[in-house]
Amino acid sequence: MIYDIEIHRNGFTKAPGPEMFFLSDWEKEYELYTYVFILRGNGHTILIDTGCGDIEIINKMLSKEFGGKITFELPEEEKIESILKRSNLDPGEVDYVFISHLHHDHSSNVDLFPNAKVILSKKGWMEYMKKDRPYYYNDALFPTGPIKYIAGLDPKKIIFVEDEMEVLPTTISRSFLPMIFLNISSTAFLSETSVFMEYASLPRSFISDTVSCAFSGDET
Repeated sequence: MIYDIEIHRNGFTKAPGPEMFFLSDWEKEYELYTYVFILRGNGHTILIDTGCGDIEIINKMLSKEFGGKITFELPEEEKIESILKRSNLDPGEVDYVFISHLHHDHSSNVDLFPNAKVILSKKGWMEYMKKDRPYYYNDALFPTGPIKYIAGLDPKKIIFVEDEMEVLPTTISRSFLPMIFLNISSTAFLSETSVFMEYASLPRSFISDTVSCAFSGDET
């Protein structure tokens, strides 16, 4: 089976070396980009992450931590509303949303897709719900709006992933704490991360505003 994949940029920021590589690269900064993935095929429309919401919340946190040296940027054309319009995609047509993790720039806007089943890591969800670390109370990192929306869904519309499970034909997710990594191979995992994380690690100059490609679940 073949899924058409669209890759849309959804904001960018910079991060100090120690934030990226534990206690190393102290003098370096790395550019980071957030993406939303749209998959169509086999009668389904699937989103991988739902993009960033109000960046003012994020930038207040960044200003406090880094004194205004680092900000999160979300151009108008990269907002989720612009992405959906450019893709000619009605939010009501999305029937599956994979949330890679519960950070603000990945799980915001999940409530825009009322007919979608939400797939996420059970371990990641339960770890958040423990609320035993002050870190998890930071709304800039783990926004309460999307989390409350998911918690209020009909249980039939939530799919918690443990280890590995087949959600759709040729769509396999792997669950880690606190993330889900997804790839489209029915017979082999492409890497320790995934095809999507590999795309997301590419430099900004490599990926245009929208990249479309086809990926066959029968290929390894």
